[in-house]
Amino acid sequence: MAAASGVRRSELGEVLRACRTAFIGVGVMSCMINLLYLTGSLFMLEVYDRVLPSRSIPTLVGLIVLAGGLYAAQGILDLIRGRILGRVGTSLDEALNDLFGTQQPQAAAAQVAGTAAEAATSEVNFGQARIQFEDAEKAMQQGDWAKFGTAMEALEHQLMGPTAR
Repeated sequence: MAAASGVRRSELGEVLRACRTAFIGVGVMSCMINLLYLTGSLFMLEVYDRVLPSRSIPTLVGLIVLAGGLYAAQGILDLIRGRILGRVGTSLDEALNDLFGTQQPQAAAAQVAGTAAEAATSEVNFGQARIQFEDAEKAMQQGDWAKFGTAMEALEHQLMGPTAR
């Protein structure tokens, strides 16, 4: 059994190593985006330090154009980062499905137990779960916290099974 987990660990490592450059690129982009989040604060600092005391309209226009450009760059970087992460996520999902299979966790656990009846009962009734969620939402909006707790517990049992605590 220990050898099998070692094999899985190296296979998982290979899958993650295949995405290493994408992770590094996303990390660099995230650092740049976080620095660009300071645009609004620096803009206001410059307005109060330079524009208001001198009443200089050309300085204000220059700062507005600069801040607008920085916000546009932030938006573009964020869009690119989101697309890269989406592709990496899809790639990892496909690789991990090939590696570990595509079974639902509850159904896989029931199949390990060895009974088809348990596998059939482990499926979630999403219609009933949606009704339980809507009941919890209504109770929360009405401020009825006791009813909210009861509805959330029923939702938990619906999704996790009667053994959930």
